[in-house]
Amino acid sequence: MSDAKTTDAFDRAVTANRGALLNYFQRRLTNPADAAEAFGELLLTAWRSRRRLPLEDDAARMWLYGVARNVLRNTHRTLSRRSAAGAAVQRSAR
Repeated sequence: MSDAKTTDAFDRAVTANRGALLNYFQRRLTNPADAAEAFGELLLTAWRSRRRLPLEDDAARMWLYGVARNVLRNTHRTLSRRSAAGAAVQRSAR
């Protein structure tokens, strides 16, 4: 697929699904800032992999949700490390 077609397909898929994808993160992350950051990471990650985006609308939507699931996993790992680091600092400050 040409770069122009790839970019157009990506734009259509993201435009059609951005509200649902943002809600996906907002339902799963308690902090709205973390949800917004995860959504931004989704866009960046999906953009980098846009050549693998399926052309069919339903398949593109599922592909974006697969990317979102992986971004959410990474976000949960990051938040866990952040919490553990904060707890370690508090323990060492006592």
